[in-house]
Amino acid sequence: MKTSRIHLIILLIALLAQSCGNSSSEYDRMVSEITLFPAIQKGQGRWGLADASGRFIIADEFESAPTVPIGGFFSVYTDNGINIYRATHEHPLLAGAEGLRYAGAFNDGVTPVCKPGRPIEIIDTAGATKFSLSDIDGHNFTACTPMFLSGLLPVREFGTNLWGAIDTDGHIIVEPVYDVLTPFNCDHALGMRRQQDGTPILAVVDSKGSESVVAQGHFEIEQNMFAYGTIPVRDENGRWSLVDTKGRIHAMPESVRHIDMTVEDGAVITDASALSGIINQDGEVMIAPAYFRIYPLTGTILLCFENNDGLAVGLSDELPVTKLTGYSSITALPANDSYLATGKDGSISVLNEDFQVIPGIEFSKISMRLTISDLILSDRDEDHRNFNTAKPDEDYPSWMEPDDNDESENQE
Repeated sequence: MKTSRIHLIILLIALLAQSCGNSSSEYDRMVSEITLFPAIQKGQGRWGLADASGRFIIADEFESAPTVPIGGFFSVYTDNGINIYRATHEHPLLAGAEGLRYAGAFNDGVTPVCKPGRPIEIIDTAGATKFSLSDIDGHNFTACTPMFLSGLLPVREFGTNLWGAIDTDGHIIVEPVYDVLTPFNCDHALGMRRQQDGTPILAVVDSKGSESVVAQGHFEIEQNMFAYGTIPVRDENGRWSLVDTKGRIHAMPESVRHIDMTVEDGAVITDASALSGIINQDGEVMIAPAYFRIYPLTGTILLCFENNDGLAVGLSDELPVTKLTGYSSITALPANDSYLATGKDGSISVLNEDFQVIPGIEFSKISMRLTISDLILSDRDEDHRNFNTAKPDEDYPSWMEPDDNDESENQE
C-alpha cells in the first residue's frame, strides 16, 4: 500500500481524530485519551515519556523508542525482546509480558502477543492469557493485526492464508474467506475475496459479519481502514474511487493520480503535477491542487497546507490562515489542545492552541508509533521467516510506513 510520511505521523495521531460520518470512530476515543508521547529531552540520549507541558513522567531510560501509551500501557523493544509496561511514573512490567517476540496495543482491555515458541495469545491487563489463536472453532490462526478495533481483530488462518475476524471472547465473527481484510473502524472493514468461480470481489464487512458486495474485479485497497466513513481503492486500470461503509463506490476523476487520505466529505488527492488538493465524494474540487501536502490536524477543525512558503493552518486555503514559518511538519495533540512542531533545523517545539511556542519545552526526538510491528506472527506462520520481530527503526504498522524519501529522522 502506498503511504507517505503523512500516514506515518499524521494518520495515527492527527488523522486519528477522524469520524465515521455522524458517528464517533474507535480512533476518536483513543486520541482523546492520548496525553503522553515518547520523546528524548534535549541534552539527553535515551527515550522517556513526556506530556505536552514538557514534563517527563519517565526520563532518559530506554534505548529504543517506546510506543505511544494506549489503554494504560506501552511497549519497548529491548535486546531480549519486547516488554510491556504500565504507563505510570513507576512503569512496572506487566506480569508475563516480558521478552515477547511480538506485541500489540491494548484496546478493549486486551492485546495480542506472541511469546517465543508459543502461538499467538490474547492477554488482559493483568497479563493473564484469555485464549490462544491456535484453536478457535477448529481454526489455527497464526497472524493477526496488532489491535482490536470495534471489538474485532482480523486474523489469518494457517494453511489457507485467508483472513477473518474474532471478538474479544475468542469467537469467530467473520469467517476466514478474505484474501485481504482491513482492521475494523466505524464498525466496518473492507475485504477482497474470491467467488467460487475465482472472480475477485470487493466487499464491505460490518462488525456482525454481514457483507455488502461493492464491485467485481481486483482492487488495491490504499488505506488500512475506514476514515471519515470512506476508504480509497484503485482498480486494475489505475482508476481511483472512494468506497463508503454502505458499500457504495464513488469514482474519482481520471485526473486523480493518487488519493493520499480521506477527509470529511472527500479526500486529499494528488494530480499529474504531483500537487495536492481536496475533492469531495462527487469528484468536485473543494481545494485546488497547489500544495506539497495537505492533512487534517484535529479532525474537521483544521487543515495544514504545505507549499513553497512553508506551512499554513486554517479551515480552507481561501480563509485566513496562520502561517508557521520555519517548520517542516506539525502533529496535533488533541487531548492537550496543543501541537508538536518540527523546525527545519530539526528542533521540536510545543505550540499552544493559538500556534504560539510554549517556552521552556525542548525535545531532540519524538515518536508517535502506536505499535512496534504491523502484524503479530507466530513461529508457524509462513511470513515469520521474512518478518522477524520489528526493531524500532525498521518496521512500522503498515498504515504508518515511512516514505523512502523521508528526511524527518527526528520524528522516527
